[in-house]
Amino acid sequence: MTANLQPYDQAWLDEYRAALEQKYPGQFERLFTFSQDESRIIIPDYTVNTVVIIKDGDRQTVRDIEWIGTSLSALTEAIPVIWVYTEEEWEWCKKDGHLPFQLSP
Repeated sequence: MTANLQPYDQAWLDEYRAALEQKYPGQFERLFTFSQDESRIIIPDYTVNTVVIIKDGDRQTVRDIEWIGTSLSALTEAIPVIWVYTEEEWEWCKKDGHLPFQLSP
């Protein structure tokens, strides 16, 4: 699942992925985007709707991961909306249907 991104959004996403891999080696599990059409909540079309899954971590780790993405976007046209989950949280959300987007059947 990846949204169609503008070149500046893709550049931000690539930089964000590299920054996460550098700061959290072995901890960063997966990163992907989704489109407004897949969203369960109202999000403007121009945002980069991003999900980051980490192996584990506390609230400070989650806030740091969100901040890295937000700070990298400050000098770009990218406007990210970032959800960060641990693997355990992600599995729970999938099971109970509490994801920010619709899963394909």
